[in-house]
Amino acid sequence: MWGHIPKKRYLAEKRQIQSDLTRLVPVQTPGEEIDRVAQSLADTVKARDAATQEQKNALARCLFQEIWVRDGVVVAVQPQPDFEPFFKMNWEECSRTTK
Repeated sequence: MWGHIPKKRYLAEKRQIQSDLTRLVPVQTPGEEIDRVAQSLADTVKARDAATQEQKNALARCLFQEIWVRDGVVVAVQPQPDFEPFFKMNWEECSRTTK
């Protein structure tokens, strides 16, 4: 017995973990993630300009979990998790420039 598990089992699990690690996708830096999201949003704007109303609604559902409307005006949104960092960064930037 080698520790809490037999050495043979330990080595097999180690090989499996090392194999799993080689298949992991590297984590993007926050800047890379923001760039990716910004490009995606820019592409979405282009698509929206050429879309029908039904397609625009589908695009909005891809971007937002919830949209709050009062008197026909959007007053708040809850972005989908993938887009949240971009909206948070944009909000923080707007907050700094309006003070």
